[in-house]
Formats: sequence, structure tokens, C-alpha cells
Amino acid sequence: MSKIVDLSELKKINAIQFLEIVKKDKKNKKNQIRLILTKGFGKMFMKDFNNDLKFISLLKKYFHYIANFKMTSSQARGYSGQ
Repeated sequence: MSKIVDLSELKKINAIQFLEIVKKDKKNKKNQIRLILTKGFGKMFMKDFNNDLKFISLLKKYFHYIANFKMTSSQARGYSGQ
């Protein structure tokens, strides 16, 4: 995947500005951020965030994880590219 896109660029995303954009999403209710997430193919679930700081913290951890992600050879063999 690193050959498709430079994931290290995620480190540059401003989490607070990203939060302000996410707050405009139609799934949100009042002061609650609602995200549709996945645990794998066909395993979708909704996650509510009532606290901006918790959301920002999670987002920063996620960006850091993805930016530093290294696909192992066994993962690459099972990756279909879709």
C-alpha cells in the first residue's frame, strides 16, 4: 500500500480542523459525533463520541498508526488491492 500513497503525510493533518469538518456530518446528533466504522469486511458498527478531546486523541493515535503501518509479507500475499 505504501507504493500507492505516502501514508506518512497523515501526520500533517490538523486533528482540530478535521474535527470541525466531521462535526458537520449529517449522522451527528446535537453535540455528539457519530461515525460508521468497520471491524472488517461486512462488519460495520456505529461509534458515538460525546467528548471532542477523546475524539481528537483517538484520531491522532489512528493517524500515527496508519502513517507508521508496515505491511508484512503475509499480509501482502492476502491483500487483493480492493
